[in-house]
Amino acid sequence: MDAAAAVLYVLLPPGYGLAFLPYSAFFLLAQFGGILSHVPGGLGVFEAIVVLLLKPYVPAASIVGSLLAYRAMYYLLPLVIALAFPHRL
Repeated sequence: MDAAAAVLYVLLPPGYGLAFLPYSAFFLLAQFGGILSHVPGGLGVFEAIVVLLLKPYVPAASIVGSLLAYRAMYYLLPLVIALAFPHRL
């Protein structure tokens, strides 16, 4: 979980003074909310909670851009790599 939190933390725009420890608590709450929603991957629920919790620290437009990059890196990139290297059973 820490690696996933670190990926999104690095993608957030710098200069807003948000420390990693409070951010990681927000990230865990958002992950938990996504899991409780029973939506596959917490899609939409996770993002909404992250935007709501980080809005006082970072502009919402920057958060959404970071979330899109996070989803691409954390979910789409491994899928593309797996499709590029098929294995035989």
